[in-house]
Amino acid sequence: MRTARIFGNYCVKKGYTSTNAAAEVPLLKMRHTVGATYTQAQLKRLLEAPDISTFEGVRDLAIMLTFADTGIRLSELEAIRTADVVFPDRAINIQRTKNGYARRIPMTKRLQSVLRAYMKVRGLDEFTSSLFITIDDKPLNARSIQYQIREHGRRSGVLEDVQCSPHVFRRTFAKFKIKAGVDIFTLQQLMGHSDITELRKYVAIYSTDLDEAIEKGIK
Repeated sequence: MRTARIFGNYCVKKGYTSTNAAAEVPLLKMRHTVGATYTQAQLKRLLEAPDISTFEGVRDLAIMLTFADTGIRLSELEAIRTADVVFPDRAINIQRTKNGYARRIPMTKRLQSVLRAYMKVRGLDEFTSSLFITIDDKPLNARSIQYQIREHGRRSGVLEDVQCSPHVFRRTFAKFKIKAGVDIFTLQQLMGHSDITELRKYVAIYSTDLDEAIEKGIK
C-alpha cells in the first residue's frame, strides 16, 4: 500500500490522473516480529561444538561466546584489537561502531575466562593487533567468522533448526536480556542502538512484565 501511494502521488504529479486512488486506503498495522533466535539448549550445543584442544577451537569458542554474552555486531567484533580487551576493567572497549560512538561492554565471568584462555594460546603477535586471527597470524575477516559459525551449527545439528549467524546471536542476546527483566534503556546501551524502536519489538514479544503484573491488584 505504501508503494501504491507513492506511485499514485507520482501519477498526480505527472498529470496522468487528478487524484491518488490509494491515498484513502488505510495501511495495515505492522506486526511485531523478530528474526530467528536460539533456545538455551541450541546455544549450549553451539558453544560445545568447537574442539578446544586446537587453536581454532579455542578461538571459535571465544568468538561465539563474545557474540552470545555481549550482543555485539559482526563488524564490531571483527574490529576488536587485543588492547580493547581490558581485564582489570572486566570490559571490552568497542571502538568501531555502527553509530560512530565508542562504548564499553562489560564481560561476563565466563567470557573473561574464555578470552584469557584464548589470548594465552594466541600469544603476542607483532604482525597484527587484531584480537581474532587465523592460524597464520592474519586478521580473521567477517566472511570467515560467518563461515565458522555456520560450520559449528552444522556439526552440532543446530543448523537444521535455525540459521546460525552472528546476527542470530545478537537477537538471542536481546531476547534473553528482556526475558530476564533487563530494562530497555540498559539493553540499548549494551547493544549500541541509537534508538529503542527495534528493541520495543523484543519487549512486546518476550517481556514477562505482563505475566508478573496479571496477579497484582487481584484479591
